[in-house]
Parts: sequence; C-alpha cells; structure tokens
Amino acid sequence: MREEHQLIGGAPAQNRQHVALLDEPAALRPNCSMREAGPRPTLGELQRTTPWVWLWCERCQHHAPMACAVAVILWGPEASSDKLRAGARCTSCGGKGATLQRPGWAGNHIGFHPFPPEIPAEVGEQHHDEGQS
Repeated sequence: MREEHQLIGGAPAQNRQHVALLDEPAALRPNCSMREAGPRPTLGELQRTTPWVWLWCERCQHHAPMACAVAVILWGPEASSDKLRAGARCTSCGGKGATLQRPGWAGNHIGFHPFPPEIPAEVGEQHHDEGQS
C-alpha cells in the first residue's frame, strides 16, 4: 500500500514533476555536516526575510523551490526552521532531510529572484489532470 504524502511544490530539475514532500510529524535530528552559525530562525522569521527557499536533498542533491508560507501554515510561525529541514522528503530518491537555501540576488532592479514561474502552472495542470480521472 502506498503511503500518502503532502505535496509542497513542483520541481524543474531532471524532468521531475514533484519537488518536495513533507511527512508529519517531523522528528528533529542532528546533522553533523551543518555549520553552526548561531540560532536557527523560526519559520515566521524565515518567511519575513524571504517568501520562498530552495530545498536541497541531503542524499541526491535534487532541489526544488518551496513557499515559506506552506511550512508556516503546517507548523506555525514560532516553530524552528529545523522542522522543515527534518520533514522534507525528496521526490527523486525518497531521502528525508533537506538543506535550505535562500533565493539568489537578481540585481538591484529586481532584488532576490522571484519564485520560479513554471512551478505553479505544472502543479495546477497536474491537479487538473487528476480531477479528470
């Protein structure tokens, strides 16, 4: 029997339709390869500084964009961003755990890169196709 997961994005990498999945509840686990640069931001703090992030799979390096609002809705603004790091599941290899990366700078006239535009259309088309089955 297939376990159900919640879709949280779409993926432009390697012809992947899905980007990331979240399992609930997410168990926090230490990652020895993470740099210690002070306290981790809460999900609300993360959302205030950037509307979206890249989730990078720790196992296969597949990556996908995710709106910060999704994690805030799931776990609340006061939850540690470690909940997102621990709860992300790769749709490419099935590995659990992700590294968060803020979007890159697009220049003074734009600011940070906007959420990739092809993602919402792909996700919308997929949901539309599923409803016709």
